Amino acid sequence: MSEPLLLRRLLPEPGPVTPAQAAAHLTGREVLLLNMVTSLDGHTTVAGRSRGIRGGRGDRELFHALRAHADAILVGTQTMRAEGYGAWLRDERRRAMRRAAGLAGGPVGATVTRRGDVPWEIPLFVQRDAQLIVYSGVPLACPPEVVAHVEIVVLDEAGDDLVAAAVADLRARGLRSILCEGGATLNAALLRAGLVDELQLVLAPQIVGGTSALTAVHGPLDGDVALEPVDAYTAEGALLLRYRVARGL
Repeated sequence: MSEPLLLRRLLPEPGPVTPAQAAAHLTGREVLLLNMVTSLDGHTTVAGRSRGIRGGRGDRELFHALRAHADAILVGTQTMRAEGYGAWLRDERRRAMRRAAGLAGGPVGATVTRRGDVPWEIPLFVQRDAQLIVYSGVPLACPPEVVAHVEIVVLDEAGDDLVAAAVADLRARGLRSILCEGGATLNAALLRAGLVDELQLVLAPQIVGGTSALTAVHGPLDGDVALEPVDAYTAEGALLLRYRVARGL
């Protein structure tokens, strides 16, 4: 068994911390956090998938620790399909981390689709203990092979208003900490709606190159979004940075 990973904290005070300690800020807070990984030249995918961006073990461990500490995980349908999403918490170690944080059960998953394009074929939908809310702009029905606990909520809103209505519904259910895992179009919609509180950005120690980089935010914004640094870590050459959205700047 490999040794437990420690992140080296650079800010606010230097020192070693576990991924669970670095993710504990999610628990008990009303916050929407975007979590993304990019290469140093701004790529978020290689051949259409984020797995080609090598953030290393620190990125992977923090990714799963954030899931273990969140009330809800929000992700776009296209990202679900491209990444082949499976269980929210993949092993007993992450489930134990969640229990240690005082959280019962698993996180609630959520996705937003304007046209009803849900990737029912991915492994997530055959996880019997997975919970997922599908917010749709059109009427939908689950295929019979889906065994996950899926609730479909049809919303009358369109565009960014659909995304805002989905977040409002999650909040109304008492789901305070929402972890958004992309993709880039969903990230842009959340930023335009003023719903993002924090950004967790992992800078992988690699340069991908090419001419068609998909950045962490894809789509126009109503002006720049100013950020303030909160904490910073390093592990295996990657930088793990958390920023707070600077309201009113």
